Amino acid sequence: MPRMLKVGDRFTSFADAKKAIAELGDNTYTTFWKRDARTIASSKIARQIKSSLIYYQLVYACNHGGRKFKSSGKKIRQSWTFKEDCPVHVRFKASLDGNALEVTSIQSQHNHDTSKVLYAHTPSQRRLSSNMKESVKDYLNMKANRKMIQQKLQESTGKIITLQDLTNITKNDQSKTENLDNCLKILKTKYGAHAAVLRDVDNNFRGLFIQTPAMKSTMNAFPEFLAVDATYKLLKIGLPVFLIIVEDGNCQTEIVGVCILASEGRQSFTWFLETFKSENPAWINVKCIMTDKDLHEREVIKNCFPNVNLIICVFHTLKIFYREISCQKMGITPSQRTLSLELIQKLVYAKTDDDYEKYMQGLKDSVPRTVYEYFMKNWHNTKDEWNLGKNYFKNSFLNNTNNRLESINAKLKSVINKNSPLEHFINSLFTIISSLETERDHKAVYGILKKPVDMFPEDSDERKYFKLLTREASKHVLREIRISEQIRSITVSADGYYIITDSRGSTKTTVSSCNCVMYDAMILPCKHIFALRRHLHVELFDRMLVNHRQAANIITSLLEDNESTGYHLPCTSNDSTISVSLTTQGHQPIYSYAQRRKKCLLLCTELADLAAQRTGMLFEQRLNLLKNLKTLWANDTAVLLTPIDVRDENDRQFIVESNDEVVFENENFSEFCNEVVIQDLNILGDVNLSSLGHTEVIEEVNMEESNKENEVPVTADINVRDCNNQSQQTVQVNDINLSTIKMPVAIKKRGRPKGQDLTVIGLPKRRKRKPLSFSKKSYQEKQDLILNFFVQNGDIVKDIKNGKILEDLDLKSFPEEISDAVLDNSVDVHLMKTFCTDEAFNKIFNLVEQKRLKQHWSCSVCGAGNQNDQTAVCCSGCLLWKHIRCLGLSRRPKSKQWFCRNCY
Repeated sequence: MPRMLKVGDRFTSFADAKKAIAELGDNTYTTFWKRDARTIASSKIARQIKSSLIYYQLVYACNHGGRKFKSSGKKIRQSWTFKEDCPVHVRFKASLDGNALEVTSIQSQHNHDTSKVLYAHTPSQRRLSSNMKESVKDYLNMKANRKMIQQKLQESTGKIITLQDLTNITKNDQSKTENLDNCLKILKTKYGAHAAVLRDVDNNFRGLFIQTPAMKSTMNAFPEFLAVDATYKLLKIGLPVFLIIVEDGNCQTEIVGVCILASEGRQSFTWFLETFKSENPAWINVKCIMTDKDLHEREVIKNCFPNVNLIICVFHTLKIFYREISCQKMGITPSQRTLSLELIQKLVYAKTDDDYEKYMQGLKDSVPRTVYEYFMKNWHNTKDEWNLGKNYFKNSFLNNTNNRLESINAKLKSVINKNSPLEHFINSLFTIISSLETERDHKAVYGILKKPVDMFPEDSDERKYFKLLTREASKHVLREIRISEQIRSITVSADGYYIITDSRGSTKTTVSSCNCVMYDAMILPCKHIFALRRHLHVELFDRMLVNHRQAANIITSLLEDNESTGYHLPCTSNDSTISVSLTTQGHQPIYSYAQRRKKCLLLCTELADLAAQRTGMLFEQRLNLLKNLKTLWANDTAVLLTPIDVRDENDRQFIVESNDEVVFENENFSEFCNEVVIQDLNILGDVNLSSLGHTEVIEEVNMEESNKENEVPVTADINVRDCNNQSQQTVQVNDINLSTIKMPVAIKKRGRPKGQDLTVIGLPKRRKRKPLSFSKKSYQEKQDLILNFFVQNGDIVKDIKNGKILEDLDLKSFPEEISDAVLDNSVDVHLMKTFCTDEAFNKIFNLVEQKRLKQHWSCSVCGAGNQNDQTAVCCSGCLLWKHIRCLGLSRRPKSKQWFCRNCY
């Protein structure tokens, strides 16, 4: 029989008393908690008390008893508590001789139910040991199935484990604030990476650049082509992550730079690129950079890389045209918009200057003036950046989209959870990088080790190229050699060049160079060179025709260098550095109204995001604050906002019903309310700063270990430059505490739950907006509906929107296959004419006439019926008839317009 406590029981130490309470709780299915306690040190008792007792007085109470819970909230949401005023308790007190803890009072009658099942579900019984928690963290970090982990834990521990318990294990491991100091230590000690930090004069975090020695080696070996883009929603502080990638000699994608920026403005992006340049001397060999059409980014790239071929991703180009050329923005009709987009798409894909000029003339003659002026102002002067002509592909290795970066972004998001802490993001980032490097290196090694079964003869030119080049590069060269055998037209021009003509036009060629797109893009010998060398009886193989980046030995040496640095293993090198850049702004330039408005607009957009991230009363308070600010500024009143930080006992911020503005009617006070603009600009190296105002730069220094806990000290020189008088002075600064840099506030997760568009049974919810009848639908919506009546599958509709012309084979063959909706008088099949060939449109017209001659309709639910049936109703949206009985209705709807469930 289990031992029960009683008054007078003595325990020679607190550990024994605690053990007895635990046994009592297990025997009576009660969770005890320390309700009240007074230590020996705080009791100030004169007599001697044994130190192992720790407490002079001690009270354990049932978790349903003790102090009564009183909510300090506004009771907007329902709250729950374990407290039920249960009287069960056990009171201990030091004995008179001071040698034991004695039970002086005990109450064992609960005012609530107790059982083994209820007891097993309490938090204290579900708690896991520290070792078990670490094992669970490892499983969760590997994204193991939570239900499988739950089952495994319950079998091994015999405890009740909920899915929320598993979530809490990872949540408790995440600090509420980002610790930049710890992140920098991880980058240095674990990954041997160089890190550059950007902060402003208020010590706010503005940027973090990361690059490993392996990334530097890759950049040094393959600097010709770069792609730059950002990915979002990876960090809980809501900052974008920029990636720089290159294409190696085996046509594989490699990351050579990572940067987190607090702002995507011109100054921060300049610091990012200048830091990248300072760490990679091979930047002078960059020939081509691909980005999207962001004006700030492109201006900065042109300034930092003045002689590169700057191109825009074709996907982003077409997406911008689709967004900007709209009926609302341009004031045009749907048919005019369609025609404009068709012609502009032809301009994008025009391969020659003659084609471009032909389509350009068509654009001028056919589209509305607003569209033509928009195109001429924003796109025509930069056509080499987006038109897929000859100039576009120079040194691009035939890349015309950012799919390489998008693929890496998808891999990042497959491992890195959304809204991750910075430290978790860094570890997951290098997990992805290590995996990509392993797969890429394995593919490169197998390209060297494994040979094709049907190999070329040993002394053949093809065999020599195969041995010299990487597998992917050799595929390209061998294909060009094979195609070159079909070229027959070779003539000599007056200037001594050979003119080679094929299906794609004429090119100027010599035995070692060519002006065709393939040669300019790949930096490898093309079919024209091989055809000319064969025509002149010159050996096809020439080592000088191949750029060194595609040579197999370059890949091998790079693999050996990376293996020696041990990038797959924890770093033991002390060569990594951390640099901190500090920027301020001196004399402010005089801005025009448009410039002032643009600067304010960027800030207002951020304010709108911050306000929208909150809900309920807090959102209303922030909205009212903005309204009040607008009213006060409209009256030309100076305003100072005073932050009020009020928190409840659970450390949760709640709303204060008070006015957050302090208004000063005196206009002289405005000098204290001036906005301080902090520039992010930090240009490293010998760069002209004459137009940037007063700038302070902390040069890069080697990071030294600190004896202080959680601090990474940096010793640096601050170069203070006054660009107005070109003077410079140096000030020594010691022990910059990186842990004091203020990180951005984490953004709480907000979003719509899954299935929010469905009812509990899984049917679509009724839309809040009123459905439109077919006659009131837009021109585009009518076209889409009528297209689906006739095409064989829905994918053809998407192809038609992308420029495909509807042909006879794409259409249904029999009248019975066409929707009965075409019998309605409001359906005009002539809307299809712009998408069809003449034969296809004639077929559509004949099918409709045949169907109308039969004058037969069928219920779209059961398939039976005739046109004179008065027990049916027609949907005003999709124009399909349905039996009233099939809809579950008892009578015909009385409303003039009725919509089925699919339309409503």
